[in-house]
Amino acid sequence: MYRGEILCSMASFRQHCAFGFWKATLMKDAAELLGNREHGMGSIGKIATLKDLPSDKRITGWIKEAMKLNDAGIKVVKA
Repeated sequence: MYRGEILCSMASFRQHCAFGFWKATLMKDAAELLGNREHGMGSIGKIATLKDLPSDKRITGWIKEAMKLNDAGIKVVKA
């Protein structure tokens, strides 16, 4: 949660975890972030080892971008 709205989510399983941005459809890298959702693995894909994570710079940028969307009060339009 950030500014009263969901920023991201995480799910953990025995051998991997998943991480996703709530407003991924509105982010600059939406195509990349949404490509993993079809496999049910959040925005980053299946995370089984530290090697599966994006660089610190990249994920920090995504987090800051998601925070700006919440700061601006931008909502996800539901179909």
